[in-house]
Amino acid sequence: MVRHQFLVLGIGGSNPPAPANLSNLLDLKRSSSWVSFCISLSANVPFEALCGGWVNEISQGKKIMENFLYLGSKSQARKQLLEDAKIQFVLVDSFADESKCEWGLTLQESVEKIALYKMEHVVLPKGKKEGETCFVLTADSLTQNPDGSISGKPVDRTDAIAKIKASRGLATGGSAFCLDKRVYRSGNWEIFKRIEKYAEAKYIWDVPDEWIDVYIEKSFGTVSAGAIAVEGYGAQFLKTVQGSHSAIIGLPMFQLREALQSLGFFDSILKKDF
Repeated sequence: MVRHQFLVLGIGGSNPPAPANLSNLLDLKRSSSWVSFCISLSANVPFEALCGGWVNEISQGKKIMENFLYLGSKSQARKQLLEDAKIQFVLVDSFADESKCEWGLTLQESVEKIALYKMEHVVLPKGKKEGETCFVLTADSLTQNPDGSISGKPVDRTDAIAKIKASRGLATGGSAFCLDKRVYRSGNWEIFKRIEKYAEAKYIWDVPDEWIDVYIEKSFGTVSAGAIAVEGYGAQFLKTVQGSHSAIIGLPMFQLREALQSLGFFDSILKKDF
């Protein structure tokens, strides 16, 4: 029997339009046995429509995942990390005003508190049946510059340039996530278990002055903590790294995989057939 599991990813404050025809989702990655798809549940599309015949068509007897993970995040980099890990997702909304978070804390304390704050503001759709389970994930990342200052996302191009220059030397990238396993009871999603994890990396990342304009144009720097995007185009400016590389990007994937596995998220694909 084929099991279907979906990693459902949401982005804060973003409402991508739902496709006019849900069957068009097949065109995203028809050639892969794993299908990543992004759709806003706020568009009032029945969730059952997302889990119908097109999933059966793609799976073709291959094991895929069967649970739900809702992620509240604005990060394109996190979405890419999940896609690279062959984890499927759907976008949902999250409304968290990070400007209201407490600042003046250590790097670890800051990202942990913001990740938890995001968890408190994730908007989940109603469950389909009593006892249904889902997984909810929020995360945050910040950069600590060599002078000890902590940087978030740049507010504009000028700020991005200033942050790029401030990060030269031995910087630290920290990322934390909050992961809930929830059960649907009496019309509410109740927390069954919560896992919070933090990871960081010390690294030297240097974009020379003459490269800054090109870097900003071709990378995710303007939407990354500290204007630092060490993936994709930005990888050529990363000199050394010690610690979690994916934590710099925005989500510590090793720790996330361990946490999801401990909650039974991967049971359907790890179970052996006899």
